[in-house]
Amino acid sequence: MSTEAKQSKRTSNNARRKDQRYTRTMNVYIIETNSETDAAVQRIRHETCVGIDCEGIGGLSRFDKISLIQISTEHTIYLFDICEMGFRIPRSLRIWLSSAKCMKFIHDSRQDQDALYHQYDITLQGVFDTTVADLVHRTFVGKSKDLVRLNGMNAVAKNSIHNVRDYMVNFMVEDDKIAPSISAKELRQRSRRNKS
Repeated sequence: MSTEAKQSKRTSNNARRKDQRYTRTMNVYIIETNSETDAAVQRIRHETCVGIDCEGIGGLSRFDKISLIQISTEHTIYLFDICEMGFRIPRSLRIWLSSAKCMKFIHDSRQDQDALYHQYDITLQGVFDTTVADLVHRTFVGKSKDLVRLNGMNAVAKNSIHNVRDYMVNFMVEDDKIAPSISAKELRQRSRRNKS
């Protein structure tokens, strides 16, 4: 095959990859009651792995109240509104959080675990912390000498997802109307504008 033919084939493959962006439709449930929590836990207890994160009022620590627990499966996001539940975590969710049967992927779990333990006596089990994984990777695989600080989620994602611009986010509202796609770059820009 000639050099020109190889170059043409590479260009064609790159163009094809740009048109095949990663998309996925996610169902989002806002959970505000014990019965809704029980039903959601019944669904997620069969998952082998999930993403999880906690948010707090005024921050996230042993002194700040947990306001939101977010759990995502491959196709569903559950937003447990702890504020709406009187800052109490229902028993079914407490048991699930303490179970090691499901791998819980989380970025920098230190504050989440601290708040869950000191406020609710919950020891989060089955944790895969991406911060720790990144540190292990940089130490043993990358042989990095620059381990002065932990990488944030953006740096971990940037090192893991090499074509981040190909990832698009679609937001779907309850009435099944799909908003236009937003590129990762545009999403970051909007986020910065909203903060200022």
